[in-house]
Amino acid sequence: MGRGIARYFTILFLSFGTLAGGLVASFAIPSAAAATIVYVAPSGIGGGSCATPDYTTIQGAINAASAGDTILVCAGSYSENITIDKSVTLDGAQAGTSVDTRTAGGPNESTINGTGDITIRVNASGVTIDGFTITNATGSGGIYANEQSDLTVTNNFVTGVSFAGTITAWGIYVHSYSASIHSITITNNVVSDIHQTGGHGSAVGIFVGDSNGESTTIEGLVIRGNSIFGLTARTDAYPVGHGVYGILLDHGTTPGAGSTPNAQITDNTISNLEGLWAHAIGLEGDTPNAMVERNTISNIVDHKSPTDAVAVNVEDNASASTIDLRFNNFSAVNIGVQNNTSSAVNAKFNWWGCSRGPGYSGCATTVGRVVAQPVLRQPYVDYSNEGTNPQGQFIGNSLNGGFSLFDPRSGR
Repeated sequence: MGRGIARYFTILFLSFGTLAGGLVASFAIPSAAAATIVYVAPSGIGGGSCATPDYTTIQGAINAASAGDTILVCAGSYSENITIDKSVTLDGAQAGTSVDTRTAGGPNESTINGTGDITIRVNASGVTIDGFTITNATGSGGIYANEQSDLTVTNNFVTGVSFAGTITAWGIYVHSYSASIHSITITNNVVSDIHQTGGHGSAVGIFVGDSNGESTTIEGLVIRGNSIFGLTARTDAYPVGHGVYGILLDHGTTPGAGSTPNAQITDNTISNLEGLWAHAIGLEGDTPNAMVERNTISNIVDHKSPTDAVAVNVEDNASASTIDLRFNNFSAVNIGVQNNTSSAVNAKFNWWGCSRGPGYSGCATTVGRVVAQPVLRQPYVDYSNEGTNPQGQFIGNSLNGGFSLFDPRSGR
C-alpha cells in the first residue's frame, strides 16, 4: 500500500581539491527514515487522505507501520480488536480535542467497537492513543498495556464495557508484574459504563499494577483530569459479589514487593459507582509520596455492613504516611478516607460534605488513623489560573482567601 507521506533522504556534500576551481562531488546518503502519516478510513483506497486512505482497518495500518509513524484514523466506525506492537502514535479524528466538547460515538468520532476480549492491546513502549471512542460490549476491557513504558492515553471515551465472565472488567489497565515501567500519562479521558455482570470479579475504571507484582516500580504515573462514572459490579454475597473502583493503584501489595512512587492522581471526577463494596480511589500497595489532590468524588454506593463505600482507601501501603491527600471534595459517600494501615494518613484541607468535617452531621467519616482537621468549610475550587505570586503560590485558592477552614480545636 502507498504511504501518506514519502520517506526522505539527506544529501551529503563532499568537496575535493582547492577552494578555487576544485572538484566538488555530491552523494546521496540514506538517512534514518522520517516518520510517516498512515491514513485509515472505513472505505476508499488510494493513499494519503481520509478520502483515499492507505488502509481500511486499523490493524492493517499498524502491521505496515514503522516505529515513530503516526496512524491517523479518520472518523467512522471500526469493528475490530487491535494490537499495537511498535512505538506509534494512534490518532483519532478528535486527537487533541477535549472530550468536553464531543459526544461519544458521534459522527465526528473515530469509534473502535471491540469484538470481545480486549479492544486495544499495547505490547510496545512509546505509544500514544489520542482522540477515540473505544467500546467493548461483550469483552473484559477497553485498553490494556502489558508492561510497557512511555504510554500516553488522552482525550478518549472508553465506554460500554460489559463483561459476563468471572474476572475483572476495566476501562484502562496498565499492567506491571515482572518488569518496571515508567512515564505513564492518562489524562482527560471519560471512562464510563463499565459493568462486571458475571460475578467473581470487580469493575475498575483505571487500573494500574498487579497485586502480585514482583520487586518492580511504576514511576512517572500521572492520572489527571479524567471523568469516571457509571461503574457496577454484582452486589450478591461474596465471592459472587465484588467491588467497584474508579482509580485503583494495586501494585505489589505484599511487603517488599513492587511500588508506585510519586504517583499523581489529580483533578479527576469520580461518581456513580455501585458494587458490593465501592472505592473511588484505591491506594492498595506501596505508593511513596503519592499526590491525591483536587479530585471530586460523589455517589459511591456499597451493599455491605458495615459500610465499605469509600472515597479514598489506603491499604497494604508501607508509605501511607507520605501520601499528600488534600483539596479533594467528598459528597454522598459514607467514608471519606479509610486507612487500613498502622501509619497515620494526612488528609487535611478536604471538603467532607459539610462545613465541619468528619464526626459532624452530614459529613463523610474516616476509618483508621486519619488526620482530617482542619477541613475546608466549602467545596474546593481551584482559582490558580487567576495568577501566581513570585514564589509560585496559588492566588485565590481555598487556602488563600477563597474559602475558610474549620479547626475544631478553636471552634472556628
